[in-house]
Amino acid sequence: MNKTDQLAQSLNLTYAEFPDHFVWIKDKKFWKHRQSGDSIGRIVAAHPSEGERYYLRILLSKIRCPKSFNHLKLCNGTRVNTFQEAALLHGYLLDNNSQQLCLEEASVFHMPYELRRLFATLLVYSCPNNPRDLWLAYENHMLEDLLRSNQMTHREAKKNALQQINGFLQSMGRNINEFNLVAQDFSYADLEDQTKEIRAEKCIIVFESLQNENFPGG
Repeated sequence: MNKTDQLAQSLNLTYAEFPDHFVWIKDKKFWKHRQSGDSIGRIVAAHPSEGERYYLRILLSKIRCPKSFNHLKLCNGTRVNTFQEAALLHGYLLDNNSQQLCLEEASVFHMPYELRRLFATLLVYSCPNNPRDLWLAYENHMLEDLLRSNQMTHREAKKNALQQINGFLQSMGRNINEFNLVAQDFSYADLEDQTKEIRAEKCIIVFESLQNENFPGG
């Protein structure tokens, strides 16, 4: 109706307000303009543990005249992949509890890669009061795949995760140095990517004893 009906468009309603002006004709699966009577609209409850359904409910309660599920994922010309990210970009998850809740749910429903991307998005758009505390609370979740699959030390996994987070931040016009994420014993210089040539050089193994035997005086 929001796509095609002029009255719906002019009223600019939220999902819960829609029944005040329209009646759902169940057998014909059609919304009809309400002629008389009152109605109280509501959205079925959703618990944060339900993941995307919970964030969809937040969007439906806030966004006016949504025209599709994809439209709900659009914010200031940017379309995101999940309702969770859309709620974040719209500013519906700004307080500290919401940020922690957001990451807590993501740690259950999403892979560590997606969790790192979400964490970077939170830093940029949600401005947590203490980014380091937020990092420390969910650091193990964000390193899980790196520690498990690549046989890295904790420090190496942390470095790789922060490099990736820095990449996400840079794509949004920010830099990891702005957020004071790591302790002083972990230098931000560790996060700088080496060039391909330097990595290749470091992989070369020089057998010094053989060199001396085969090339005397070399």
